[in-house]
Amino acid sequence: KAKKVVDDFDDEDDEDEPAPKKKGKDKKDVDDYDDEEDEEDEASEYLKVANIFYKYDNIQAVYEYLNEKTEDKLSTDNKIDIIIQTQQGYEFREHTIKPLELDIDTMYNDDFKEVHEHILNKLNNSDKGIILLHGIRGSGKSNYLKWLTRQVKSKFVFVPINMIGHISSPAFIGDLIENKGSILVIEDCEQYIQDRRGSDTSIVSPLLQLTDGFLSDIVNIKIIATFNDDSAKVDPALKREGRLIAEYEFDKLKASKVSALTDGEYNEDMTLAEIYNTLTYQKNQKKETKIGFGLA
Repeated sequence: KAKKVVDDFDDEDDEDEPAPKKKGKDKKDVDDYDDEEDEEDEASEYLKVANIFYKYDNIQAVYEYLNEKTEDKLSTDNKIDIIIQTQQGYEFREHTIKPLELDIDTMYNDDFKEVHEHILNKLNNSDKGIILLHGIRGSGKSNYLKWLTRQVKSKFVFVPINMIGHISSPAFIGDLIENKGSILVIEDCEQYIQDRRGSDTSIVSPLLQLTDGFLSDIVNIKIIATFNDDSAKVDPALKREGRLIAEYEFDKLKASKVSALTDGEYNEDMTLAEIYNTLTYQKNQKKETKIGFGLA
C-alpha cells in the first residue's frame, strides 16, 4: 500500500511539471531575468525568512540565529521619522540625520554608563514605557538621542514641538497603531508633561494610555521625553514603577573628564557644548593666524 501511495504521488508530480523548454533564452526571457535580478538587488537589504524548522528543545538556538542576523543588518545611517501634518492627515517621513560618533565613557559622567546600558537593553527588548532625560542645555541630550538611532533596531519617530499637542488626536493614535513598536521622541516638552492640575497644555493623559494603559498593548511604543527644567515639575504619574523605564539628569562634565577631552588644556566642569565651541573657536583662530602669516 505504501508503494502505491508513493507511485501515485510521483504521477501527480509528473502531471504538474511544465513542458520542457527549448534550450537557450530569447531576448525577452533575458530582459525579464535582468529585471528580476534588479528587483532582488533592491530588496537585498531586507531579511527574508520563509520557514524555520526546529525542535522545541532547541528554540534558543533559533533566537540566537535571528538576533545575529538582524544585528548584521542594523543601519549604518542615523535615520529618524518626522511626523508632519498634511491635508490628508499625518505622515511619517523618514530622514537621514548627520552621522554622529559618541563615546559614553569619555563624553558623559561615570554615573550615566549604567543608565545608558539599561536604556539600551529596554529599547531593544521591552515593548512599552517612558524615558525621561533632562538637564541643563548643552549637556548632550540631543546628541545622545541621535547616536541611539544607530544602536536600536526599532524605528525612531520625532515629534516636532508644534505637533506635541496632537498626540491625543484619534487620527494620530491611528497612525501610531500602523507604526507599532516605534520609539517616540519628544524634545523640549516641559510644558506638556508637567503636573496636569496646573497646566492647560498637558498631554500626560494620552502618554499614560500609550505607555501603560489598554492602548499600550496595541501600539507597543516607547517614549523618550527630554526637557531642561527640574523634573520635580513632571506629573508624578509618569514616574510610576512599571511605566518609567529610566530617568537621568544631565549635568556639566566633571573636570577630570574635561581635562581628558581637551588634553589637559581645561580642568573645570564644562558642558559638552562649551567644550566643543571652545575647541572649535581655537581651531578657527589658528587657521586665521596661518592665513595671515602666509599673506604677509
